[in-house]
Amino acid sequence: MLIQIRNCAKENTYRIEKSTSALIKGVAAILMLVHHMYTFPGWVVAGAYSVDPVFAQLFRNPTRICVGMFAFITGWAFVLKKEKTLGHVLQKIATLYTEYWVAFFVLFLFAFSACGYRPGVGTVLAEMTGFSGELMLFCWYVPFWAAAVLLLHGIRKVLDQSFWWALLGGIVFPIVIFAVAERIIPVKSIATLVNHLKHFFPCVAVGYICCRYNVFEILRVALQRINRLIVLVLTVILVSVSRYYITAADFIYSPMLIFAIANAVQGGKKIKAARAVEKLLQIFGKYSANIWYLHCVVFSTVTNRVVQPYVYWSANPLANFVGMLFFILLISYVLSFVDRFFLEFMRRVKNALFLDAAKHDSGNDAL
Repeated sequence: MLIQIRNCAKENTYRIEKSTSALIKGVAAILMLVHHMYTFPGWVVAGAYSVDPVFAQLFRNPTRICVGMFAFITGWAFVLKKEKTLGHVLQKIATLYTEYWVAFFVLFLFAFSACGYRPGVGTVLAEMTGFSGELMLFCWYVPFWAAAVLLLHGIRKVLDQSFWWALLGGIVFPIVIFAVAERIIPVKSIATLVNHLKHFFPCVAVGYICCRYNVFEILRVALQRINRLIVLVLTVILVSVSRYYITAADFIYSPMLIFAIANAVQGGKKIKAARAVEKLLQIFGKYSANIWYLHCVVFSTVTNRVVQPYVYWSANPLANFVGMLFFILLISYVLSFVDRFFLEFMRRVKNALFLDAAKHDSGNDAL
């Protein structure tokens, strides 16, 4: 097994295509919305729909695999980046926060004007960093992602040593260290971040490991005689049942589920309807970050009583889900243009600053 992993690391033959990665994010985004819309009865305070408590109990734990899926893709993509310098990592974090701030200020203006939201300066700053869930209820993932990619950059040389060092340095040691750290850190917001790192950084590390050591190619070869759709269905059932009982093993569940999806999508012929569903999921994946940010407004105690009558307008849960998904998708599409404007502006400012610095250095050299 060790020889096989080493050989596969050199061959590096397995690829998750960009379109497949978007599709996986789309699946994760849908699971996230189902998780929040239909598995917490106490969160629905207005509208024509009441959450089915049996459905909520059965699917609350399984649908939260969405976080592990997003985290896994982060680690996988990190391996494929040509630039892995600290400056590049900080640039990616700046990009993430820029897009987050665009969504935050849109929701802040809505909450301020329509819901009477009047937070203090400290709360606004905490919201902007992702450390407050008063309005941006689910955006703890923003500081988590920033901390996770910084940590991944810091330990990647350990992860590159060998497969077994990668397992220790990416999974075992972080779980132990973060479990101890969260108990001794006195600041609640930081302790919460550490708790999220304990649970979900191993998923990031496993994504890195699976890509770096070509684990999916080993699985593909081992399962190539079994129908891909059967593998997918059995994996979904196994992951769902397992996570219902044991929630602390997303670093195992997420690669299983993502491999099964990628294996099914990237192999064999597809009927027209299947290709259409794939395209739709890819669109959801493309805008998954804004979908994550924007749906906070539905459940935040600041805005929920104003927004939920329009989200849960029907007694039919599917109608509510489809309506909300496409409405958020529309807003996400519009916000993407605002994101591009600010990111292009930042790029030009950065280029101008570096160009001026280069000219200044050239002038000093000439003197």
